[in-house]
Amino acid sequence: MNTELHEPKPSIVSNFLFSTLSTFLTILVPLITYPYVARVLGPENLGRTGIASSFTNYFIAAAQIGLPVYGVRLVAQRRSDRKALETGVSELVELSMFSSFLAILAFSIVVMLIPKYRSEWSLFFVFGLTIVTSAMNLDWLFQGMERFRYIGIRNAILQVLFVVSLFLFIRKTSDYIVYAFLFSAVGFATMAINYVAAHKNIRVRFRDLSPLKHLNSLLVITLFSFLVTVYTNLDFLFLSLFSQTEEAGFYSISIRIARIVIAFTATLSTVLMPRLSTLVNTAEEESTRLLQNSFSAIALFVIPAVFGLVAIADDLIQIFAGARFAPAASSMRITAWIVPIVAFSNALQMQILIPQQKEKSMLVSFSIGIAVTGLVLCFAVKPLGQVGAALGMLAGETSVLVVHACFCGRKAISMVFSRKRLFHYLLGGALCGLVAYFVSKLSGIMLVARLILAIATSALFYLAFLLAVKDDFALFILKSGHKNMR
Repeated sequence: MNTELHEPKPSIVSNFLFSTLSTFLTILVPLITYPYVARVLGPENLGRTGIASSFTNYFIAAAQIGLPVYGVRLVAQRRSDRKALETGVSELVELSMFSSFLAILAFSIVVMLIPKYRSEWSLFFVFGLTIVTSAMNLDWLFQGMERFRYIGIRNAILQVLFVVSLFLFIRKTSDYIVYAFLFSAVGFATMAINYVAAHKNIRVRFRDLSPLKHLNSLLVITLFSFLVTVYTNLDFLFLSLFSQTEEAGFYSISIRIARIVIAFTATLSTVLMPRLSTLVNTAEEESTRLLQNSFSAIALFVIPAVFGLVAIADDLIQIFAGARFAPAASSMRITAWIVPIVAFSNALQMQILIPQQKEKSMLVSFSIGIAVTGLVLCFAVKPLGQVGAALGMLAGETSVLVVHACFCGRKAISMVFSRKRLFHYLLGGALCGLVAYFVSKLSGIMLVARLILAIATSALFYLAFLLAVKDDFALFILKSGHKNMR
């Protein structure tokens, strides 16, 4: 019997394009929906959904037991052997069923034990459904088989349906549970479609399996994933326990904007990387040149972004969420500084630590990040609310970056960071922020027009400054873009 799985291998270009489509959707959909949702639900109910979603993420991480990473690797290794692939996938599905049951049970108990959560049990129940759909959605199977075209098209269709449903069914302040249900519905649809698609290629069975043999390999990945989840959701946990729900609503807007900018800058860097890699001259210099250009690309965009966000915080909040969320500008001026810190931290992690197999070092980094964040949140959230949450996350992200840098070593850090370029971007970014601030204070101009004018004018000043100081990397990008347009 032939056990080989004949699956046409997609091209790298195709994978990249459809992977970029999925990333683009994660940026575009919130930009379309969040301004509407914020205005309809208001700060308090948006805070409720933010708290419930953030709390649920802990149990999603526990239920997934590292499968989004481990599953991709297992499928990639066994994809040419149908029998081995079916056995491995069946074992992981069985594990995910068991972990989902335990996670749902623990989730239900904790919700019932905390009075503030118990009073919103229906909201938490709806979000709790995503524990099962996230743990058992089989995305890792299609990623391991490099079916990025399928993933991209499926995501696009479901996100369009989500956006249409949101505008149809979210009509009044009390519709926050419906809003939560739409997220769960997308998760369920993703899981159902994946199982139908998977059935065409493999057969999942529940006999003659040894799922427990995967646990040792999953342990470190699960621990790391859970630490990251704890770390990234501590802000809402502390806000839910020690502050007003409205404060969580304000904070959800400021941190959402920061994360959109982080995702956008990450996409820009990813798009630049193929072009940069083709222009490396010698094999001897390749690693150093590629890393330095990668970090320069990140700095080129994130540094002016943080100064710009601080300068136009008031106008941006008004446009993005409405006048009721005006207090969110206070926390946004702090969360804006998270943008470059996270961008550089992720770059150190993905481009230096992981290639050098320093995953255990990353566990230390995030453990320290959790400790620092928790300590600051303990003292800051109760008296300062959303501002305290922002300060806690800023302190935590900074500590992770510092520890990452220590594990990378002074030599690697000095290699990837060009002091001259960094100085140019800091000075240019400060100029960019000043221009944006003064333009945002002009009167007699419509709010949207003023924001567009502030962004466009500051961007032109930033570009002019980089050309004036003859920044080599900016000139490199411009020349590369000019060649592509010819």
